[in-house]
Amino acid sequence: MAKFKTFASAVDVHMVEVSPALKSLQWSKLGCRPSSSGSFVGSSSSSGGSSTSSIGASSSSSSSSSYRHATSSGIILPPSAQIPRSSNEHEGPGASKGVPAGNPHKEGGGLDPQSAPSCSQTQGELPAQGLSRFNGTQVTWHVSLSTVPQEQPAIYIAHEFFDALPVHQFVKDDRRGWVEKMVDTAEVPIKSSTSGQNQPEAAQQQQQQQQEQQEQKAQKEQHGQQPHSADDPPPALRFVLSPGPTPASALLVPIRTKGMDPAQADACKELEVSAHGMATAEALAVRVGRHSGAALIMDYGRDAPYGDSLMAIRDHKGVEVLDRPGSADLSTWVDFGALRQGAQESGSPVCVHGPVSQASFLTQLGIQARLEKLLQAATPAQAEQLIAGYKRLVGGSAGVVDPGSRQSGCSGSSSSSGSNEEGVQGSRKADDGSQDSGMGQSYQVMAIASKNLGGPVAGFEGGKVVEVEDSDKVLTSIHRL
Repeated sequence: MAKFKTFASAVDVHMVEVSPALKSLQWSKLGCRPSSSGSFVGSSSSSGGSSTSSIGASSSSSSSSSYRHATSSGIILPPSAQIPRSSNEHEGPGASKGVPAGNPHKEGGGLDPQSAPSCSQTQGELPAQGLSRFNGTQVTWHVSLSTVPQEQPAIYIAHEFFDALPVHQFVKDDRRGWVEKMVDTAEVPIKSSTSGQNQPEAAQQQQQQQQEQQEQKAQKEQHGQQPHSADDPPPALRFVLSPGPTPASALLVPIRTKGMDPAQADACKELEVSAHGMATAEALAVRVGRHSGAALIMDYGRDAPYGDSLMAIRDHKGVEVLDRPGSADLSTWVDFGALRQGAQESGSPVCVHGPVSQASFLTQLGIQARLEKLLQAATPAQAEQLIAGYKRLVGGSAGVVDPGSRQSGCSGSSSSSGSNEEGVQGSRKADDGSQDSGMGQSYQVMAIASKNLGGPVAGFEGGKVVEVEDSDKVLTSIHRL
């Protein structure tokens, strides 16, 4: 910012963040001091300049109009992601039993709960707006994308954001059709899995075990025995399959498979869909299409759907997904094809660039020239760190560290359960830069840019570019569902 004073003076920064602890950390890193506005969390501001919106990894954004019918079908958005309701709209049914998604407060993730500020401290002491020590740039925090001003051109940066959004997981059953993976309680602990054991057979076996436990419980009650005692362990959690199609499977499976190759859709046996992710991509496309600008999306993933990529990280190690809920960082690998589909279904005048690998993106932006420049003035120790960082950012090979490929469900690829833990610990969450695989291929980059920008978007030359179709045609096909 210091070298681009004219640009910096015209920019306001808007952070979408629901975690008080992470907001406190961002406030500190940006060197903020309170502004004179005295606004509170959730308020919005607008100025005559451009805006830059950073969407944090633990945040949730609002869904756009094409997915509004999701709420009427029993798919409930979290409070920070709900679509604003008009006065004549009624509240939908209660929250559905979905696969648990990323904890918005990131407990057990990157912050130590003992040292992180409490909610009362951050909410009570930090205002919603501050002035950064970097040229006095104004920074405003929001709990939802819907309150971020959109009257001016904007650059939206979603860095490891989409992997923290909720997902639904579906399995195709020969008799029942598409059924949904759900979370239920078990009378005795039954080990869940994140490494290839959540197959339909395993879920059916767990369901049978639960039925047997329910029969034993009924027999105890019939003979006047207490079904539970003080010494009994608390109920465990397990994955089960729904008895039949759910509102989510009836709505989301047709939407996602419509955007897939017909042969791939027919062969699909398992499917993971993030309705929130598709809706957020659609909302970003609407914003940049109406007011110009672009959205840059960076995350682990691929240009294809997954079957089961849900994982849990605690203390930088992979753990069971249902082990001690709330104590681990849950995330999924991102289906960039679904994000492109969401942007296309917005009907806005945008182009979707990529995804391309992070290695390709950074190379086109000149990371090698930047490295050589920094090495000229670096000490031997600094040079070693620079080279290690460079290798981590652009190194690696496609498929090596992709745990989601173990149960892709739609592409037929698979790998051993051990590759999941290696990918989680060695590439995704390790922060020492020492692993051999690197992030260059498993990390993907996509841009949703306004058509009026003209010319190629830097970093995506030679990559896939999709222009959004006529809005009436696209929205009509969506509403048929």
